[in-house]
Amino acid sequence: MDFLGQRSCLQRRDSHPIKGHRRVFLFAVLLCLFGLAATAGSQEAPKGLSKDQVIKLLKEDPAARVQYLVNKYGIAFFLTPEIEKELTQAGATPELLDLVRKLAPAKPAEVKAPPPPPASPPVLVINAKPGQAEVYVDDERRGQTSAGGTLKVSGLAAGSHLVRLTLAGYQSFEINVELTAGETNTVAAKLLPVEPPPAPKKEEPAAAPPAQVKAPSDPSRPLTPHEPGIYCFEQKGNTQELVQLEQAPAAGRSASSGRGGGIFGAGFGGGGIKWKSMIYGSKARLRLPGGRLVFYFYFAPPDASASGYSETAFRPSTTPNGFILVHLESKKNERQIPAKGSVTATVEAKELIPFDYEKVAPDIYKVQLKNDLGPGEYGFLFGGVLQAMGDVSLFDFGIDGGKK
Repeated sequence: MDFLGQRSCLQRRDSHPIKGHRRVFLFAVLLCLFGLAATAGSQEAPKGLSKDQVIKLLKEDPAARVQYLVNKYGIAFFLTPEIEKELTQAGATPELLDLVRKLAPAKPAEVKAPPPPPASPPVLVINAKPGQAEVYVDDERRGQTSAGGTLKVSGLAAGSHLVRLTLAGYQSFEINVELTAGETNTVAAKLLPVEPPPAPKKEEPAAAPPAQVKAPSDPSRPLTPHEPGIYCFEQKGNTQELVQLEQAPAAGRSASSGRGGGIFGAGFGGGGIKWKSMIYGSKARLRLPGGRLVFYFYFAPPDASASGYSETAFRPSTTPNGFILVHLESKKNERQIPAKGSVTATVEAKELIPFDYEKVAPDIYKVQLKNDLGPGEYGFLFGGVLQAMGDVSLFDFGIDGGKK
């Protein structure tokens, strides 16, 4: 019977009151010792109180008495945070918890399993034909194969290694091998003989490189080089077209005498000869649609030779800034350049058609009109100032209907 059972028996036998708690306590202790002594011969004495016994004592006896018994018999369980929480909930005081921490047996250290024995290092076996080849592993010589072509290489670490075999008169053999610890890895190699170099051939004269054939230019693409001149860009559905403007026929001169002088009085005072520049024909041969037209000006490179009107209009100028677009006065059989003056004449501002231009490629400019053009006769005039005895460079076109 354990000491808790003995204590219960004592309480049942002592039903009458006893003076003082000390005598009850001493009887309980004596009975416990007597029970322990009686069972000593048959079984080993308990080594301490269990967790359940301590909790039962806390629920039935004062904390001081439980502390005395714990101090006397000790603790037979390992103390964990969870068990401390259970003891506190059962009524353990801080003093009792400190005593339990002091008397609780230490937790045995975990016994780790011994590490497995290290694996034996890998073994590399070389089988090469023919024999007597030098063997290198990671550029370190490891020996020579036998006449039969075998060699066993040890002392290598597991992992990747570069194996190279050499033999005079044969091509070198190289291979990367992955060696595994505790295993035998075999490399089979066949060395190929070195072929003699071919006899030198007589040098033949190098063939002339084939002539480069230029791809034909697309005349409908604005950035394709064109003959110097002015071209109108027309978009017709999914197709586009560049139409070149022609230089107008030579201009005629119509002179009249002003007041205060005859033909010999030109340039003196307020009189003199007044003249007009006229283009033969009442309409230009080229007819364009109305609207805000787009033109492309193509100029000859500075080192290129020019001919025809390029010499007179496009040779001295390299940008559209040297041209003006004028509205021509259409007569019965002629067109007149709207200019006023005597020896020199200037086009009137009201007859000028404004436009913008930008350089889109070397010697190529795009000209965009600022306003729509209605029916009439028009022309790009080079220079803008007319000389009484000079030539006129005019590139004309006409519009028959309204804008498209």
